[in-house]
Amino acid sequence: MGNVMFECPVTGEAVPTGLKAEKKKFYSSPVFFARSYCPHCDRDHEWFAGDAWVEDTERRVPRFEAVAVAAE
Repeated sequence: MGNVMFECPVTGEAVPTGLKAEKKKFYSSPVFFARSYCPHCDRDHEWFAGDAWVEDTERRVPRFEAVAVAAE
């Protein structure tokens, strides 16, 4: 299962909807509209299920470790 996401029309950032779904079930479900809060632009957006996607939880971006750099 992954997070259902849509693109913020203001910033272009991916926005989590708060919904979780299996990709196969989500893409075969009836089309619907929903409304979700966007933390990127501090607004509510209406989004269409046909424009949303299920985040691939196996392909997350790895975290970077902090590296200390000596000042010269």
